[in-house]
Amino acid sequence: MNKIKLRKKPHVRTVVISDLHLGTIGCRARELRHFLKSMTFDRLILAGDIVDFWNLSRSCWGQLHSDVLRTILKLPKNGVEVIYLPGNHDEAACDLIGFIEFENFRMAREYTLETADGKRYLIFHGDQFDLVLLSRLGRYVAHVAGWAYDAIIAVNHYLNKIGRFLR
Repeated sequence: MNKIKLRKKPHVRTVVISDLHLGTIGCRARELRHFLKSMTFDRLILAGDIVDFWNLSRSCWGQLHSDVLRTILKLPKNGVEVIYLPGNHDEAACDLIGFIEFENFRMAREYTLETADGKRYLIFHGDQFDLVLLSRLGRYVAHVAGWAYDAIIAVNHYLNKIGRFLR
């Protein structure tokens, strides 16, 4: 009888992901879902802009975006520690820091990761260094720039589809 050898998924201690921008046309939800399911890990650090509340569009939020979110939300139940560090596009979640914390899930502005060899790394989104966001008109400029960026990504997305069709 032939025995099928099942390949064991690679295991890493920590995965750090930022700038997913779920809910936007530029989000690579399919690739992210594949990445998350391709390995096992002990800790997932979400370093900001996970769901893009600034540019959230129902037309861009498809089943794949829901699948990614569902996959992430299941991780704490499966023993994976999830640390969520909100960024500027999901800053509304900052109001929940200190209020939402349960087994294997917590929210913070920053996180210090200690590696197996004792090195320490400070992880945060980095929007606190964005001079545009810190200025008086910065939020408005950032929103307009975000809208323009999404428009360019959308045009690029459709041009790529047309290019593939015309090959």
